[in-house]
Amino acid sequence: MDKSTPTDQWIVKDRNDRELAVVYGETFGEAVDAAIEETGFMGGFYVRRLRVSEIEERQK
Repeated sequence: MDKSTPTDQWIVKDRNDRELAVVYGETFGEAVDAAIEETGFMGGFYVRRLRVSEIEERQK
């Protein structure tokens, strides 16, 4: 698998670029729902897909 391939894991960050959580979702909508459930926030955050290389780096 290419290291730049997106995964079904999403990173959740706040407006100050602080990591709040890592959630799972096959779609953007599922990721947002999971982020709301995980953080308790209804807004003020963003989600983006993690790439294979980022996940491997986190596991070190």
